[in-house]
This record gives sequence, C-alpha cells and structure tokens, in this order.
Amino acid sequence: MSGKVELVRFRLSQGRTTAEWLESNKKLDAWLQRQPGFRLRSLSETSKGEWIDLLCWESGEAAELAGERFEAEMSGQCEPMIDIASIQCEQGRSHVLLQQ
Repeated sequence: MSGKVELVRFRLSQGRTTAEWLESNKKLDAWLQRQPGFRLRSLSETSKGEWIDLLCWESGEAAELAGERFEAEMSGQCEPMIDIASIQCEQGRSHVLLQQ
C-alpha cells in the first residue's frame, strides 16, 4: 500500500528560537494526530539551522484534506514562527514506511 509523503524545508523567522518552535509544535502534533489518514511526522533541525518536516499520509486525499484544514485551523499559529520565503515543499508517494 502506497501513501503520500510531504517534505517541507524551512527556516525559522529571525529572532525565533528552537525552544519556541518546539513548544508551538505541541498543538500542531495534537492536531495532526486527529487528522484522518495521518501516519507519521518527523521534525528535524540541521546543523545549519534549516528545519525538515516529513509527513506521511495514508493517501493523497488524506493529505489534501489535511492541507485544507491546516490553512483554516493551524496556519495562523505556525506562520509567525517561520520565514515564509524559505519554505520549500515536495510531495511524493511512499512505498515503505518502517517503524520500530
């Protein structure tokens, strides 16, 4: 069974800290877990200060619906924390999702 993968790379807004971003993500994580078709999220920070947010969904339809809901329900919380000009998004199909 294949699913949908979203890979988002970005930087925080100037003056925002890792601690602030991680604290604000508690609400986002809780929101994601309530979304139909949500499978997995990995949020990582590189040594150069770039963030990598990997989201896995059951299907493209689940990802699309969550994206619409995100805009309406969560974007106001996240956008002030992120340098909007730095956002790079990619989407693809997942073929293997392995968790230990």
